[in-house]
Amino acid sequence: MEICTNNKTMTSALCGYDALGRRIEARSFADGQLDAVRRYWYNDQWQVLTQGLWSQAYAGLALSRNYIYGNTIDEVLGFEWVVDGTPGARYYYLHDHLYSPAAMLTEWGVAERYEYDAYGRRSVMSAGFAHRSNSHYLSDLGLTGREIDALDLDAAATPRLQHMHYRHRDYSPKLGRFMQHDPLGIRPYVIVDGFLFSVPLVGHWGNNLYGYVEGSPVLYLDHDGLKRKVTYQECLETYQGRRQKAMSNLGNCLFDCGITIGEAGPAIIACSAFAAKCGPFAAACWSACGAATGIAGGACGIACGWEYYNTKKSATEAYDRCMEDAVLCENQ
Repeated sequence: MEICTNNKTMTSALCGYDALGRRIEARSFADGQLDAVRRYWYNDQWQVLTQGLWSQAYAGLALSRNYIYGNTIDEVLGFEWVVDGTPGARYYYLHDHLYSPAAMLTEWGVAERYEYDAYGRRSVMSAGFAHRSNSHYLSDLGLTGREIDALDLDAAATPRLQHMHYRHRDYSPKLGRFMQHDPLGIRPYVIVDGFLFSVPLVGHWGNNLYGYVEGSPVLYLDHDGLKRKVTYQECLETYQGRRQKAMSNLGNCLFDCGITIGEAGPAIIACSAFAAKCGPFAAACWSACGAATGIAGGACGIACGWEYYNTKKSATEAYDRCMEDAVLCENQ
């Protein structure tokens, strides 16, 4: 990373990455001289477990901090300072609905508070809400729990830069956009049975490859800089929509068979629940259930029921896949 001042270009930061694309070192420079170094050790979930620190302000000290996490990838519950190999002070975070730190706690109470503007620029305050130019505890976590690249390791200095590292690319809360284009490109989509479906894990909605969570940073998350995470409500609405579509298709199918949904609908719904318990033997269950309940229209009615069962099953499977990717689930 380079900055240009007074028509003179100078290197401000150099970063190193491992074979998996994880940033393992960040070096920052002031007036052309090495000013601070950060090194990172990860677990297999791309969470920083230990961060090693060196800076001119703390020359001679071997500093590091160890992090502990909650249920989601960027829900940092707290960290412990380690100075020259000796464990030191421990600090804990309180979060908002996006897992952005709202306050830092010690065993004696609130040590520091944080607020954010609409696109994530952080303001630091004391426990009594007095403004601070920087975190007095070198807290570098900001919007959605992601790391702020302030380039400085000086608790008294105003940060020279406030980009944020979102794993695959950097985000600027000042500009409200990513600094690099989406590495996955434009997201393709298809329309199936009147529903719009995107290809999973591929690309970005629309034509703006630099946009952050579709312009709604107070609602959504993007932990890895690749795509906005879906919400529990979106999963539920998709599931309910597909279930309603299944019922509508059943009515149309029965109409084509010359049967009213009032005549055969309850029996078919009962058979569907029965078949769902049969797993791979669902087809045989349908035949047995159809004969037992006397579905009007015979084979035609059973065919409609089989289609209805498969559509409902597809809706459930889509819901399960969606929930695996949901990060704002009510149960979390």
